[in-house]
Amino acid sequence: MYKRRFGRVLPLLGMAVVVLFISSTAGVSQPPRGKSSTQDAVLVLTVVERGIIQGAHDLNISSNLKVPATITSIVDEGTVVRKGDVVATLNDREFRRELEDAETQAVQVKASLDSAKAEVNALRDRKESVGQLHTLRRQTATERIRVAEAAATASKTRMELLEQQLQEIQQLETLLDVPAGGNPGRELIETRLRKTSIQLQIAELSVPTASKDIAEATLAAEEVRQMNRTEEQQIAAQLRAAEANVELETLQLAAAESRVAAATQALEHCTIRAPRDGLVLHASVSSSRGAEPFVPAAGSQIRPTQILLKMPDLDEFQVVGRLNESKWSRVQVGQDVSIEIDALPGVLLKGQVKSIADVATPGSWPDTDLRTAEFIVSIDPQSLEATNIRPKPGLTCSLRIDVR
Repeated sequence: MYKRRFGRVLPLLGMAVVVLFISSTAGVSQPPRGKSSTQDAVLVLTVVERGIIQGAHDLNISSNLKVPATITSIVDEGTVVRKGDVVATLNDREFRRELEDAETQAVQVKASLDSAKAEVNALRDRKESVGQLHTLRRQTATERIRVAEAAATASKTRMELLEQQLQEIQQLETLLDVPAGGNPGRELIETRLRKTSIQLQIAELSVPTASKDIAEATLAAEEVRQMNRTEEQQIAAQLRAAEANVELETLQLAAAESRVAAATQALEHCTIRAPRDGLVLHASVSSSRGAEPFVPAAGSQIRPTQILLKMPDLDEFQVVGRLNESKWSRVQVGQDVSIEIDALPGVLLKGQVKSIADVATPGSWPDTDLRTAEFIVSIDPQSLEATNIRPKPGLTCSLRIDVR
């Protein structure tokens, strides 16, 4: 009895499993009749997403300013330009004012630097002249000491000679031994003796004077050395301070010139030029809260480095879409894609999945919990030639990817 009941339930369970499997795989393509049972087991799902046609090598033209700015003019969408043509201008009033202030500051700092350099040169010249003066002072003091020492030596030598002469005269007087006034030769000897004695006394007095002169000259030389050292230290300190001031003014001039360069560059960035020949389109930025997308126009405020214009590549096209997180595991790079442009219903183009972003981003408000990843589909050029279609950048389309 149990076997009979089990035999009745088993087919019912099998049918339920098949029904559940088919209901959970919406979009399954039904295999044509006449196929084998093995082929019937292969299920094909079709992933459908939306995308926008772009050039494969589009160029973005953005503001290079590091601060917000206001657009003063911008070319009309669809304008054909040549490389270097002005495509947009930004309000440059603040940058012109900044440039004027920076240039004024640079001129003032340059004048201060020139003055500081002149002071350094003057101190170096003074140091050289003072050095020459100090050399002359030292030479004069040294010469004074030498003269005083020579005078002292001469006085001592003369005193020694006079002492020797006096001894000789005294010996001669003793040898003659003639009473005073009795011999003219003796009178001459006595006169010579008195004269030599006086000269000896004078010489003896000159020796202390010479020694004093030596001491005074030595003291004066030491004072000269001290004075020279003090003046040299003062000039060296003044020179170091002046050289430090030159370094400071040099740094300030570099900062002022950097400010001038930054203001000049910002002023140049206020004039935006086309990087190449081609068609120019306005870059619209979608709002994360579902508001109307921002389209740049005269008077609009833009963020730093915000993209203003696009120059599409009209030779090679691709489609950029958003892949729902539920389909990440099914879509792979290299898979074939059927592309149907909304503006050309019924015309199918061929393509392949070119890339899938590694990082998912939240969806637009209010579906912020939804995660999507950008993926790119390249359009087959032969498919374009076969259909004789020239897509326009910005057209929306449907993307169908058959996955197994």
